[in-house]
Amino acid sequence: MALNSIVYGIKHNNEDIRAASRSGGMFTAVTDVVLNDGGAVYGCALNDFFLAEHRRAETKAERDLFRGSKYIQSNIGDSFKDVKNDLILGKTVLFSGTPCQIEGLVNFLKVSKTDLSKLITIDIICHGVPSPMVWSDYLNAVADVESIDAVDFRDKANFGWRAHIETLTINGEKKSSDKFKKLFFSHLIVRPSCFNCHYKNTKRISDITIGDYWRIEDNDKDLEDESGVALV
Repeated sequence: MALNSIVYGIKHNNEDIRAASRSGGMFTAVTDVVLNDGGAVYGCALNDFFLAEHRRAETKAERDLFRGSKYIQSNIGDSFKDVKNDLILGKTVLFSGTPCQIEGLVNFLKVSKTDLSKLITIDIICHGVPSPMVWSDYLNAVADVESIDAVDFRDKANFGWRAHIETLTINGEKKSSDKFKKLFFSHLIVRPSCFNCHYKNTKRISDITIGDYWRIEDNDKDLEDESGVALV
């Protein structure tokens, strides 16, 4: 995002999609275009142990697992290689991640002399990534991981867009807390490299940058509501 880039406030016109999204539903809108065209989407999902990992999606059901916030570092796995293979096959590819992950992907593709003309990149406005080990220890302190049915890092359905409360579903019972949020914003569990981040500025490496549009009420009171607005 250069200094002269345009910034938008976005709300998806489908309220069900916006309710299932972290903020305004921009990610779903863009990836729908790619998937409808037969392309592939890469994003972050939680595995069976509720750790974040990058995956490939060719269907909207697979893509829907990428919605929502995951406040831990994701495991890239073989996704860079898979993106390269998709591009070689002529597929349109959308890759979403933190800014450092985007630059890692782009540099990998450039070194391997891969055509980037069909690559679309989306980075999130990143506060920093906590250690997956701290997150695992936190889960184990709360409950036996095998008894956890679901994790919502920011429970918008029950607490609204502005709240930052995680809800764990344990043996069918929902338990909410702000303890991990407090650890996150204390910066005690954020990666050391994040304190020297090269991407916390308006010069972005990605095609599109998205995040929560905080203080939207200062710019457009009519656009503000509790269901969420995306900054794009």
